[in-house]
Amino acid sequence: YYPKDEFAPEALDKTHQLYLQEKEYSKSAKMCDTLLKKYPDYKYRKDVYLSAASTYDYMLRDTTKAKAYYNLLLKAPKLDKDTRQSVEFRLKHLHLTFDEMVELQMNNISSK
Repeated sequence: YYPKDEFAPEALDKTHQLYLQEKEYSKSAKMCDTLLKKYPDYKYRKDVYLSAASTYDYMLRDTTKAKAYYNLLLKAPKLDKDTRQSVEFRLKHLHLTFDEMVELQMNNISSK
């Protein structure tokens, strides 16, 4: 059935989510890569872009792939304002680790 089955994209999406839960980040990222490559019209594409970008960014620290997925997300139609601002902020600070990002955001909040 795979890859032509109508539920194949959902199966890949759920598999990537299960790998995330199991902390199998490389496997999860590969599922995202496959899903986005083979199913360009997947209805939850923006969610997968964000998940892939975050996984490459925070879990695998592959900033090249993270940046590529964040940029693809920014090009997605009808991206909500909050997500756009959050991704743009992250791209400006991609050199920071997760903990450093949290600290920066906390400092920004406390300085307001």
